[in-house]
Amino acid sequence: MLSECEFPEFLRAPLPDGSPRIWVTETKYIDNTELWETQLEISVDRSEIVAKLKYKAQCHDYTGTVPCYQREVQYRRFCLTHDGENRYRVQHMGNG
Repeated sequence: MLSECEFPEFLRAPLPDGSPRIWVTETKYIDNTELWETQLEISVDRSEIVAKLKYKAQCHDYTGTVPCYQREVQYRRFCLTHDGENRYRVQHMGNG
């Protein structure tokens, strides 16, 4: 029996402080150090999963250039059906 298609609550529930839950699934490190170059961040809402590539960038504000992070959507997955047994059929949409 198919039900309304929603991803599980534990994936999308906000953190205790109320901020959105972000899952880091992949980190690319610079050479053999603890410094990272990119991270793949996953966010989940009721029926959509969004994967964003996070990387360090230079941003400008009134004081000049400051370090910051930028994110680019890599893909989205939309929940189409859920069978009630933790199996989901999704639609994958690449590059934003």
